[in-house]
Amino acid sequence: MFDRVLKLSIACAYFVVLRWLQWWGQAQQPWIGLCYHEVTAAQKAGFLRQLRLVKRYTEPVFLDAPRRMSQRPQVALSFDDGFINLLDNALPALQEQKIPVTLFIPSACLGHAPPWLQGSSHENAQALIMTAAQLQALSAEHILIGAHTAHHADLSRLPVAELDEELQTSKQALETLLQRPVNTLAFPYGRYNEQVLERSKAAGYVRVFAADPLAQNSDFFMGRTTASPDDWMIEFYLKIHGAYQWLPYAIQLKSRLKRRFQ
Repeated sequence: MFDRVLKLSIACAYFVVLRWLQWWGQAQQPWIGLCYHEVTAAQKAGFLRQLRLVKRYTEPVFLDAPRRMSQRPQVALSFDDGFINLLDNALPALQEQKIPVTLFIPSACLGHAPPWLQGSSHENAQALIMTAAQLQALSAEHILIGAHTAHHADLSRLPVAELDEELQTSKQALETLLQRPVNTLAFPYGRYNEQVLERSKAAGYVRVFAADPLAQNSDFFMGRTTASPDDWMIEFYLKIHGAYQWLPYAIQLKSRLKRRFQ
């Protein structure tokens, strides 16, 4: 709780500075990717309130949309893993509000409980991932499907041959299933390195995503901000206005201090 309140306090200060810079034409409206994982039945009402804030204060876009100048923050919602609870608790509300969304799917895990959580006490250990048929039935107009590797692998730990297999197999399997291109990729656990970025581009992905904000986004590699339907409303409001974009700088500073005093 202390960490959450501290981050919120810093975000408030960052937001004030950001708005001042925007007022004087020294900063553009931000592009924000939001990274969710699930919406349970108990979280539906909170998620709908968040969508109304997105609709009221931002310009909702797909994750693969080209970045451009905008009068409001551009916000792209995404869900990693493709849990089946989204079918009842998230996707209907998104379509009702006409907000596009991207689902990142581990292609070899369709219809199963997440193998990467088995044996753990994680609350999603027994939650099912969508089946192939359920994925095929989703509206291509409102829902973009991206890859999340084949087996939800930690790509940063794999040798090149296994890394290439995870990247290529997932892309090919989803394209075959959906009969449309799959050009986006989210790194499981948010983990990556230079080799992962290089091999992802070689595998044909057009845009890839971390799970946390980046100090510098590019057209190919972009960060996201973690979001949950349980976020406080002020917390979520600040997230969709870019007020948590200070996080990568704090992480860099912490890393430098740690190295210095080791």
